[in-house]
This record gives sequence, C-alpha cells and structure tokens, in this order.
Amino acid sequence: MDHIQEDGTIVLQDQRTVKRVDTIIFATGYNFSLPFCKFTDYPWSDPEYQVLGGAIHTEEREGGREGEVGGMKGLSMDKLDQVMLFLEADEAKSIAFPALRECLSFTHAPTGIVQVVEKWLMIEYQIVPFPLVETQTRLIALLWSGALTLPDHIKLPPNPSNPYHTTSTPTHSTDPDPVESKDKPRKTIQLRKKLVFGATYEFTYQEYLISLIEGVDDPEWTRNWWTKQDIKKGWRADTTLRKRTLGY
Repeated sequence: MDHIQEDGTIVLQDQRTVKRVDTIIFATGYNFSLPFCKFTDYPWSDPEYQVLGGAIHTEEREGGREGEVGGMKGLSMDKLDQVMLFLEADEAKSIAFPALRECLSFTHAPTGIVQVVEKWLMIEYQIVPFPLVETQTRLIALLWSGALTLPDHIKLPPNPSNPYHTTSTPTHSTDPDPVESKDKPRKTIQLRKKLVFGATYEFTYQEYLISLIEGVDDPEWTRNWWTKQDIKKGWRADTTLRKRTLGY
C-alpha cells in the first residue's frame, strides 16, 4: 500500500487502486526488541551474544525514548541453547530469556547479586504465557541458587508440528530456511523456527522442564502442577472456551 486518498481509495505501490474498503487491518507482525542490549556494550558486542540481528535506529524513536537507539531488534531470536532459555555461548548460564522477559535476568559475578531488567516479550510463539513462564522461572531460580545442576546434554522432545524441531540445524544457523521440503512451512514458522510451539507442544515442553526440576523443587508445588496439567489440557482442547468466556 502506498497511500490512501481522501475519498477512501487505496493506492498500491504499483499504482493500482482498491475502492469500497470498509476496514484496513495492519497485520505486519512485530520485532523482538531489546533496547537495553546495545551492540556497543558488553557482552552484546560479542557476535556470539547477539541474539537479534538488527539495531534500533533514530528514526524509529519518534515519540519514544532516545536511549533505546542502538538496542537490538529482530524478527527471530537466535543463539539460544537447547532448552531455549539461555545463550548457547554462555556456559555459566548467567543470562536468561524466559517467555515474559524481554531480556535480561543476569547475575553480577563479583557480588552474586541477581539483577532483573523487565519488559514484556513473547519469545515462544503460540503459547499461554503465564503458566509457561512460571515453570521457566522456577528452573532458573533453582539453577542460580545452586540447588539444580542441568544435564550436560539437554535434548528437548521433538515438536511434530514444527519441521525445525526435527532437523539437526543449530539455532544460530545463517541459512534462512534449512528445512528441505517442497511444501515450505508457514512464514511465521520460518521466521520463529524452533520458537513456534502451539498448544500440544507447550505442554510437552513444560513437562520436560518439570522433569528437570522434579525432586529438587518443592514437592507440593510439583504435585499440584501435575494435578492441574490435565485440567489445563482440557481447557486448551475446548475450542469454544474463549468465545464463551470472552465473547469473541
């Protein structure tokens, strides 16, 4: 679309016109944005820590905060580890990316103080965020407190509905679409790759995280979690629940 004329006619970029349009829905997608993770600052100056490939420019900040200029942005997050919570290059796992944090939970090495910079972000795609992030943050807290040690080799269960979960392609591959198939995945899946979950895999992923912390975390909490899990699965399977509850 190039512009809209005063009479409501839409002029496309090739100068064709579209008339009698009632509603225009701008559904252009969105960038992940980490404005406080700047390419000029350590560790983000190290290419191994650059989870997003683009930078926020001055012209994007009209009406926004100038201090965000130079921060990272992008359509997909790369370089995450196998559990999709930590940076692959960060062996100390001192930086975490749970589903509702736009970056930055990290430990300050000299003091051991945990600092959290909070912003809303949906890293995993097609999920119910709050139950998922609760499980993720419990694992992070147990790990950082020293109560939990993760296995040397973590391999998430495969996601049958996502072709990127069945390939051996690492998360930091420079290949724009390593899945060899005549029927390419939807564009959303191509962009988000392994971050596309969906209802069924959301439960599989959470159950895998619970298996890592079970026996270390509060046994009452994990017992209640398993009890509620079947109820949650029933809710997600009910395709009419949202309509009945919210009216749309």
